[in-house]
Order: sequence, then C-alpha cells, then structure tokens
Amino acid sequence: AAKISPVTLIMIGAAATAIRWPLTGLSPALPVLILLQTLHAATFACTYLGSVNFIAKAVPASLTATSMTIISTLGIGAMTGLAAAGVGGIFDRTAVFPSYAIMGAMGAVACLACVALGKRWDGGLIKTVR
Repeated sequence: AAKISPVTLIMIGAAATAIRWPLTGLSPALPVLILLQTLHAATFACTYLGSVNFIAKAVPASLTATSMTIISTLGIGAMTGLAAAGVGGIFDRTAVFPSYAIMGAMGAVACLACVALGKRWDGGLIKTVR
C-alpha cells in the first residue's frame, strides 16, 4: 500500500478545517453538529501526525526537539491564541457565520501552503543555503 506523505496528511487536516468550521457556523441540527465535530479528529490528528512525520524526515536529528518546540509554541499555541483573539473580536451572537467562515478560510490558506510545500519538498532533509 502506498504511504501518505506528511504534507498530504497536513493538507487533509487543513481541508477538514476548511470544511468543518464554516459548516459549524451554519448552526446545524445536533446530529449534523456531532458528525462535524468528528472532523476535529481529522484536523488535529492528521495535522499533528503529518507535522511530526515531516519534522522526522525534513529536519536534521540535532534540530528535532527545537522544531517540535517551535511547532508547539508558535504553530499551536501562539497561532491558536491569535486566531481566537482575532475571530473573537468580530464574533457576533446574532451572526456567527462570518467568524466561522474566517476560521475555515484559514484552513483553505493552509491547504494552499501545503500545495506550495509539496511542490518544493523532495521528501528528504530540507536543504539550507549558506
């Protein structure tokens, strides 16, 4: 069986984000909402496992811990906080969809970033220019 590349895994997580958030913003019925929430497993698991696998393949072993720290603090911590603060600032209880649409758009942008990364990365260590 063919293996899924780390970039593809991350893209699956980003695509699930692009789908889940806007649909959640439509305030669907509870059974649909429960189904949409199962996509959270895809958003987190695929993105996290893809990121860990990408680091294992693309980053020298001596920088693995540093890379994971950067992803945890900046990618997960800071970006989540900034996104929540930004979207929370425009959240309106009478019209929730725009906030959820912005979160979905963030997933779409991440998909585009994955496409760009997939075109540039050859599957091995990232080459640096000195």
